[in-house]
Amino acid sequence: MKTEKGRAKMDEMPTNLKNKPLKRSHHPERITLSDPSLIKLDHWMGAVHAVLKGSRFSRSDMINWFIERATAELSQSEIKLIRDKYFDPHKALEWALQQIKQAQKQGQKVDAKNLLKEIMDHAETSQRKKTHDKLGSKNDQSKPGAEIP
Repeated sequence: MKTEKGRAKMDEMPTNLKNKPLKRSHHPERITLSDPSLIKLDHWMGAVHAVLKGSRFSRSDMINWFIERATAELSQSEIKLIRDKYFDPHKALEWALQQIKQAQKQGQKVDAKNLLKEIMDHAETSQRKKTHDKLGSKNDQSKPGAEIP
């Protein structure tokens, strides 16, 4: 009667339970939204509630709806944008050190030079992007009165 994930198959369930949502057996990770994201989410929620009066459509429902509509795989350009915004060279070096220690414990050889080179390449790309973004916002000619230093 149960599938491999422990859920009953729909055709084997009693009729009165088929339309009820299944309860989760675990608690999902809590997610903290940035202020701009929260403002945007609240705006969308207002638009939905203005049309679907009395609905029980929650913030979690909205986020799940967006995630379910998204493609299963991130594109390389999306991954690059994430790297450019969130790459932290200090965290990457800590990760590399852990990888080296773990490999040494297992008696494996690690090419630390290539590992560090890859991290530094990511760090340089990320830093160039952040510097370019800062300069772009300072030198934005679309703003009235903007000047090039």
